[in-house]
Amino acid sequence: MIEEKGLLRLVDVGCGGGGRLIYLLGKASRLNAFGFDISLKEVKNARELAFKTGIDKQASFFVADAHAFPCKDALFDCAIVINILYLLPSFERVITQLSRSLTDYAVLLIIEKTFNAGMSSSIYSILRVLDKILPGLLKRSALHGHYFLSGNALESALRRNGFRILLKGKLTYIPMSPIPVQSLPWALYSLITTMFNRLENAIEGTFLADVLGIESVYICSRN
Repeated sequence: MIEEKGLLRLVDVGCGGGGRLIYLLGKASRLNAFGFDISLKEVKNARELAFKTGIDKQASFFVADAHAFPCKDALFDCAIVINILYLLPSFERVITQLSRSLTDYAVLLIIEKTFNAGMSSSIYSILRVLDKILPGLLKRSALHGHYFLSGNALESALRRNGFRILLKGKLTYIPMSPIPVQSLPWALYSLITTMFNRLENAIEGTFLADVLGIESVYICSRN
């Protein structure tokens, strides 16, 4: 691993093809970047891209399971985790690994698809009954292997593992919008945004984990 002193160490857990880290290195040169991904193909692509863009001396990519980071304790100063926890059978093990591998005053950014906590308790109760009738309905998509991730459970896991939530919110975007919706009144803009996002998720076929989910953003610190 890179051990140059004086640089912030940033890790991307579930880095894919490395695009996020390479973009960040283009904006902030005082970084050492590390990417973990379970896919050997993605890691090879990330290494290739890093070499082509000339930042391979600042970036290292490794094949690793997010449940068990191949690194020593208190190594990283910041971490990003984007849309991987809801794909894993034990998201809290990942949070525990992050707690172990981050320094005392590290910053953690999480963007994840979470269960819509705003859904009424009555609908949630119905879903719980369905889950008992058809085991795994909420916890896993039959086709895509997506797991049920509750925002409340994620927040509790973060606190149990020594993280303090500094900021949380919802990520909202409108894919390929045919109209300039940003100029609309806020309430209508919000409605159209939600509709587009739900439609996109439904088309992708990711079942309850996406159709009932939202993208939640958390910025956390270790202390």
